[in-house]
Amino acid sequence: MIKKVERIKSVDGSSKYLFNDGNSEKGNFEALYFYPVDNVEKSSICISTQIGCAVGCAFCATGRLGLTRNLKSAEMIEAINKILEDEKNDGEDIEKLDSIALMGMGEPLHNYNEVREFYHQAMKLFNVRHISLSTSGVTDNIIKLADDDTNFNLLFSLHSPFNEERDKLIPINKKYPLEGVIKACEYYYNKKQKDSLNLKIKASYLLMKDFNDTDRHVKELIKILDKDIFKVQILLYNENEDLPFKRPSIEKAREFERKLNESGLETKISISKGQDIAGACGQMAGKRNKNFK
Repeated sequence: MIKKVERIKSVDGSSKYLFNDGNSEKGNFEALYFYPVDNVEKSSICISTQIGCAVGCAFCATGRLGLTRNLKSAEMIEAINKILEDEKNDGEDIEKLDSIALMGMGEPLHNYNEVREFYHQAMKLFNVRHISLSTSGVTDNIIKLADDDTNFNLLFSLHSPFNEERDKLIPINKKYPLEGVIKACEYYYNKKQKDSLNLKIKASYLLMKDFNDTDRHVKELIKILDKDIFKVQILLYNENEDLPFKRPSIEKAREFERKLNESGLETKISISKGQDIAGACGQMAGKRNKNFK
């Protein structure tokens, strides 16, 4: 049985939830509820698949925690139910829930069996259009997922087209080099998304000032990514006070986006929600927010 520890609302309308599994601070994990915005009459939930994470990405606050344990599929389902109950009590139309994303704390493909079980339970319990899964690039399990009886929308963390840089950002790149990850994603696309969903694989690219935002990076991305299979999601780095990376200007990001689009590689800037409540990409640390009650 998990319990809700804290709920914080962002200025952008999203809510971050902190849960605990009964093991004090080491049992904390987070989730986010994103409200409908503009004329989009749908909402989504982003959940964690692990308490902490073993990947240790250099830009990620979660990675500094290390791994406590995998979450059970039942715990992930319970977290969603608690969020929906809370939002319903606030007057939110929870029938508008459109999608679920496994993009919170943890590497979903390091918790393969529970994530697979979660998929089948969630698709039965919640009236969602799709469930997305984001991986740092666990090549063998991407291939396994392609051959399995699930149908996730797949995203992978790219962040640099050069192995020597990606090694620094995502340590498991030394075990699963980028070339293999790309081939595994292409295999997944051809097995799953090409026919059934007709969706491209999304390559997440965390743009960091003076690190991976040069013309050299643009040219290499165009070279290694098949424009018929991949599209690029540019994320502007969400700064953490304990980490050395810096957020680029929006002008620099738009220039990067324009050059990729002009090459025929579909690219879009995505602005993470929940930055003010440490709920955006790379900011989740499983801690209470001292600035909110």
